[in-house]
Amino acid sequence: MRSACFYLLLPLMTGMLTATAQEVIIKGRVVNPDGDPLQGANVFIKGTVSGSSTDETGAFSFATTIRGDTVLVARHVAMETREIAFSIDSSIIPIMIMLHQRYNLLDEASVSISNYAALDNNRSISLTTMDVDTSPGSDGDVTTALRDLPGVQAIGESGALFVRGGSDEESKTFIDGLEITHPYFTGVPDIAQRSRYSPHLFEGITFSTGGYAPAYGGALSSILSLDTRNHPQKNSTVLALIPYGAQLGHDRLFSETTSAGFDVGYSNFGPYYNLIHHRTDWIRAPENWMANANFRQNTPGKGIIKWFGYANTSSQSANLPDVNAQGLLRPLYVANDNAVSLLTFQQPLSRGNGSVYIGYGFNFNKDNLRTTDHTAETRQSQHQLRIAVHRPLSASVRLDVGTEGYLVHFESAPYATPIADRKVAAWTELTVAALGRATIRSGVRVDYSRLLPRPVLSPRITGSYQLTTADRISLVVGSYTQQPAYSYPLPTQHPSYQRATHYIANFQRGKDGKTLRIETYHKAYHGLLTTAASSGTNDGTGFAYGLDAFWRDQQSVTGLDYWISYSWLHTKRRYLDYPISTAPTFASPHTFHAVAKQFIQSWGIFIGASYTLAAGRPYFNPLNPVFLADRTPVYHNVNVNTAVLRKWGNTFITLVAALNNVVGSHQVFNYQYADDGSFHMPIARPYGRSLLLGLFISMGKDRSDELLNQLP
Repeated sequence: MRSACFYLLLPLMTGMLTATAQEVIIKGRVVNPDGDPLQGANVFIKGTVSGSSTDETGAFSFATTIRGDTVLVARHVAMETREIAFSIDSSIIPIMIMLHQRYNLLDEASVSISNYAALDNNRSISLTTMDVDTSPGSDGDVTTALRDLPGVQAIGESGALFVRGGSDEESKTFIDGLEITHPYFTGVPDIAQRSRYSPHLFEGITFSTGGYAPAYGGALSSILSLDTRNHPQKNSTVLALIPYGAQLGHDRLFSETTSAGFDVGYSNFGPYYNLIHHRTDWIRAPENWMANANFRQNTPGKGIIKWFGYANTSSQSANLPDVNAQGLLRPLYVANDNAVSLLTFQQPLSRGNGSVYIGYGFNFNKDNLRTTDHTAETRQSQHQLRIAVHRPLSASVRLDVGTEGYLVHFESAPYATPIADRKVAAWTELTVAALGRATIRSGVRVDYSRLLPRPVLSPRITGSYQLTTADRISLVVGSYTQQPAYSYPLPTQHPSYQRATHYIANFQRGKDGKTLRIETYHKAYHGLLTTAASSGTNDGTGFAYGLDAFWRDQQSVTGLDYWISYSWLHTKRRYLDYPISTAPTFASPHTFHAVAKQFIQSWGIFIGASYTLAAGRPYFNPLNPVFLADRTPVYHNVNVNTAVLRKWGNTFITLVAALNNVVGSHQVFNYQYADDGSFHMPIARPYGRSLLLGLFISMGKDRSDELLNQLP
């Protein structure tokens, strides 16, 4: 079957690689306002694979077959990005592009293109759609791609994010500033599930591993912030074909101020799991129907109204081994329904006096788990209203204030009575640029839930200093709180918020397409939920400290983008049913990643490879008197992928092939033991190697910008 897939696609690859047209040479120079050349700037035609980087004289030159009106983009790590509209005919005169320095620290501190966000770009990690799609092993999944970055644990049995010693519940996802309560698909235990949302829905993907501003609450460890796309340039239709499903999408630009779009998709993993010899005894492999839609409307005064909606229904069932019955297989049926609706409005205030953001979000999720003799169902709905105002007080001082409220309904049948929660929060933050090089951001957040006896204050402060145009240091101290998950019984003794205090020191250098980031951190946990007592308490404690190092080079070799990261972690905690304070099952002390992606511009081909090494993690062995003293084997994983990119007229084609776990290593993530220790079995990767082929066709407007605006 693999060979058949390959030979069916081979003629398409050959045709794409041989398609040619008369080329035009685009050349010019990139300089700063003083006329000095800028080396290492990326210059390319927006939404295409045509482009190059500037040399030491600031010169660039590349060939293209594109004709007519288009946009030239120039990017440099230390300068403001510039887009220039121009027309391509048979001959083009050299182009002079001037870029202005990105040196206004007040602007840099605010990081975000959107009024609701408060992540520090100088410490956060920003990804593009291109980064996600070309990351080996990610298979186009946002959270899987994030696992190749420092601070994120390599947890193969879960699709969620585990960051710097924190559990998956401590990481939160936001879309357009509104919380997403269930960002991952629901599935059978110990098999990683994907994120629900395609990276192609977003033009901004920002990930913070700690130290975020008061505008974000309810997360002890990390924030993933996703910004939906603005208006498309033209109408377009996209078709995606992969071994386990298909997806069709359409974007329509009704006018310069109004646009809308939709995507529908279906997936059935049964044939694909047979192809890769998935070792799970599936009764019904995962099957999923999905639809999402969006609407965008500009308002007078340069404002915009955006709506994003998403819905899916999925089901799966498998015969799973029961360790308390010597591995006897027992059926488990899992079904999930999920829906999200997000409505936002952003409007600049008059006379340049800042901007206002108003957002309303609705989340609904229903999980149904059934065995031969038992059924459990959980439902959660959440309404959120969020208002934020950004206002400059002077050229060097900015004020951000906001408030939000939640109405939550949660029920878990047949275990407990329904929970109705009302939550409110408010925050303020003052940003001051001082001495031309320093920025101080200080603020406070207050949260209150009707389920907890008193509100909680969370002060936070960030200081940064620009050593040179390339080098910056930052220090962060902040308090972060999180309400215990509704799925746990509310403690009857001293219920309170869980708390973590972050201490972070960061150094970053960005120059000539190279980035070096070194960050040390310490997290002190208090009030963690414990369930060892029948009533439960909030007296758990813990700590996590370590170092993250990241090096990325996108410039030294034409078309090559590579990075290396290392994370050292030391953490212990006493929470849930832990009888002592110890390293949790999701903590590996050492994690190393190496990722390389080469773009061969003349052929429009990407080739990528990645390697991950992680030290063993603790697991529970009832035969060992010391709790969580055993360790899993060292984790190794090698992935490779390639993508062929071609454009025919108004049709853009991407062919992707990915081979994961190339060496076929047996990866053990954990162990399960019978209660009496008489039987045990590994929780391991349920297949050896896996091959994925995908074909993506865009018709109408060239939506290649979804992939190619950030070429190395």
